[in-house]
Amino acid sequence: MSKLSYLSYMYNEEVTDPEIFDTLDIVYRNPKIISSKLIPCHTQFDGSFSENHATEWQKSHCSEGSHIREIRIHESASNIWVAPRRSLTSHHQAFANNTWVEVHRKTMSGAHGFHEGGNKMADGRIQPYGCWFHVMKGTGVFLNIGKTMVMDRKKLHRDSSSKEWCADSKCPDALANGYDSVQYISGWHGMHELVMCSGQCATEPLLSTCPPVELRTGLKADKQCTCMENLQILNCGDQRIPDDTSTDLCGADFSCGQ
Repeated sequence: MSKLSYLSYMYNEEVTDPEIFDTLDIVYRNPKIISSKLIPCHTQFDGSFSENHATEWQKSHCSEGSHIREIRIHESASNIWVAPRRSLTSHHQAFANNTWVEVHRKTMSGAHGFHEGGNKMADGRIQPYGCWFHVMKGTGVFLNIGKTMVMDRKKLHRDSSSKEWCADSKCPDALANGYDSVQYISGWHGMHELVMCSGQCATEPLLSTCPPVELRTGLKADKQCTCMENLQILNCGDQRIPDDTSTDLCGADFSCGQ
């Protein structure tokens, strides 16, 4: 697949400028939609953003017969493989109010007893934790950040009734001061994080892939995006996400065309 056809697939419109490909932060590692020659050979990471060299993961978790060892990578074989095209921890710039921003997110498990969105506290109050995203060019999925608060990095924000997991969210303060979202320029592992705080992201628990906010696609974020809950990462209803077979760590092709 060429750069132009890949870009056209990701942005749901005909793309005529191949140089846009070179500005992407990530590419999706699905052999059905992209040639391995277009996939960077450096550090890989999955939907949980655990950074490692893919070939080293294969050595650690696969036998000579290409069988997964006892320990699986994260929750299942259906991890979503994407490849970063540049460092995701540097050169971040804040976005202005009411900007459509290209983002990535993965389904949350709620395994720690809390949800994204709004959570009911012991005293009956709803604690607005927000809907969380990573800012990444290349996903083809955009949201509007409304009036946004910008922070250089995360700082813990606690009150006497807040749970520990609420401490990294600035949403209560943001909402009290009329903001819809918070940008952490250097958030988790130094990556640019975006938290939507207003609307249902403040009042309802969220454990799904698709957030309760309007999503758009297209190079100019001017096309409708319908997110499908059965896919593990934020999407516009397409099949950019490989099935379990193609994402099997031991069966995956990490040759990068070499």
